[in-house]
Amino acid sequence: MGAGVTSHIIPGWKAHSSKQQTEQLMWPLPSRGSAQTTKPVLLQGFLSSDEIQLVKSLSDKLTSQGLSNDTTFSRSAWCRRNLHADGFVQREAPSFVAKLRDAALQGLCGAGIEEWAEICRSPSFETLAKRLKPRCIEHHIVSPGGSLSDPHHVDEGSLITLDVMLSRPSTDFGGGDFCTLEGVGNNFDKHYFGQGDAILFVSHKMHCIRHVHRGRREVLVVELWEGAPGCTDCRSESRATGS
Repeated sequence: MGAGVTSHIIPGWKAHSSKQQTEQLMWPLPSRGSAQTTKPVLLQGFLSSDEIQLVKSLSDKLTSQGLSNDTTFSRSAWCRRNLHADGFVQREAPSFVAKLRDAALQGLCGAGIEEWAEICRSPSFETLAKRLKPRCIEHHIVSPGGSLSDPHHVDEGSLITLDVMLSRPSTDFGGGDFCTLEGVGNNFDKHYFGQGDAILFVSHKMHCIRHVHRGRREVLVVELWEGAPGCTDCRSESRATGS
């Protein structure tokens, strides 16, 4: 593996077989430095209004069945519903999940991490791509006061993160800007994405969410990794709020 990446074993696999505990993974995690040189990519109109409604309906159904295992953060102003819990969204909407995974995979290949690009160009790509699964598929609901304020936050252990805006910025909520830390010092880039738009970014790139000061900000968060699909136990609490 080239410079700037780290060979990794996923600690969360401790709940699985001993073979998985020691398996060498094929997709290297980028170093923080490499991740910081990349830029988020905007996918305009990624989800239709019907697909946005599908996400919200699935979220409500999951909650009504008592399966969501909701987690709250930021003084209970940030609620995370785990749509992947017990394979729920994969059973309910397999083609929709495939769309999310395909977009994340395309983003990974075009992210600007040379080691990933080499894999994507290799004859073994189709085989190696099958090793990548959605680590999480989550509906995040943020009320006034909610934020992800740590400017050095990363989605530790994941490769690519896909955030899809379900609300209408400025209309449904105020604040809640998605920002990435750039260069040296405290230089932040603010990335606007409207309802139905998606932002793809390298998971180890530092990012934060400004305080929501009005309304309700709803986002679908998907992380792609080389590990067990929908592995809730594999998420450490230090990174549990996602994006």
